[in-house]
This record gives sequence, structure tokens and C-alpha cells, in this order.
Amino acid sequence: MRTITDEIKQKIASEPFLEEGIRRGIINLSALAREMKPELESLLYKELSEGAVVMALKRIAEKMNQQEIKRPDKKKIVGDLIVRSSLTEFTYRISDTTTEKQRSLLKETKKERGQFVTITRGIDQLTIIISASFNNQVQKIFKDEPFVRQIDDLASITCKLYDYVIFIPGIFYMILKLLAWENINVIEVVSTYTEFTIILEREQVDQSFSILMKYFHPK
Repeated sequence: MRTITDEIKQKIASEPFLEEGIRRGIINLSALAREMKPELESLLYKELSEGAVVMALKRIAEKMNQQEIKRPDKKKIVGDLIVRSSLTEFTYRISDTTTEKQRSLLKETKKERGQFVTITRGIDQLTIIISASFNNQVQKIFKDEPFVRQIDDLASITCKLYDYVIFIPGIFYMILKLLAWENINVIEVVSTYTEFTIILEREQVDQSFSILMKYFHPK
């Protein structure tokens, strides 16, 4: 049976800014309880006291603070930040010949060291994010593949992570919420074991880099 706490957690999970406000202690829990009470009563099919909602919010806030304390020093989460510009994203539907085309592209890009290329294969789609200098090669190699979308004028920020932090819950969320607070749209994310790459529109990359540097490497 669902409880007050279960419903509040679900609501907070769907509203990251609300979570951040509670975590920072800048939201009046009594006022929030009054606002949430009618919705909670509707979901749980019973009347609730405002005090019960406040107590549930306090327990959740305390747990958030405990989780925050367990996280490593923010200076020991992200190491180097690497920016790449002039990127293009191509998305195609997967077909019987997709794997063959993928191999051809990797063979082509292997000729030029230092260029950005990442290929993500999902269930139905293949997304290529690549240096714009390879646009013609991608279009030529994949010309017979079912085309979905091309997005130009992108850039990336790669966060080099310390290897132990990938086992700590909420690390990727911590990075992304910094950008969300500043209304920065993330086009894609790509990750490997200790690299977390954020794909953005080019005009937002400088601001994003400054935000991440200020948080993870304060002077």
C-alpha cells in the first residue's frame, strides 16, 4: 500500500527543482505541505493532517542531507573538463546493413587522429555524433539507411570522472542539474567508464563550461 512518503518521493523525483529547494533548505516545508495536501489526499483516497505531511517532508529532507554528506568532496568528482566544438549529430533507424555501414565509418575516421566520434546503438536507432569535418563521409556511407534527424552546430563537454565516483548514486544527476538550473538544454549525453560527455548547442557551451568549472573546481 502506498504511503504519504511514497507519494511525496514520487512527486519530488518528477520535479528536480523542488528536490533541490528541499535539499538546500530554502523551501518552507509547512507551506509546501499545505500545497501538496489536496493532491496527496486524492492519490491516497483519505484525509490527511497537515502535520503528517510536514513530518513526511522532514524525514525526506533529513535523508537527502545524509546522502549529501556521504558524497565525496566535489573537487574529487570531476577532474579535467574537455571541450570540443564543430560537431554534428546524425540519427538513423537500424536496418540489416547498419552494422556494415558503422564499420565503414569507423574505418574512415581512423585515418584522422584527434577527431571526435561516438556511435550509440539503441533498440531501433543509431546515433552518430562526429566532428563536422566528417559530415560528407557520414552522408555518403549512410545514404541508403533510413534517415531520422541531423542536428548541426553542436559542441561537447567531457567530464573526466575519478573512477570511484561511478558507484555513488546521483553523480550524473548532480552534473546535469547544474545546467538545468541555468535553463541550459542538453541535446545528448554519452558515457564510458570514467568519461561523461554532454552534447550541447554551440552557443551554450561556454556558459556550461564556466558553470561546471565554478562548481567542481572553485578557486
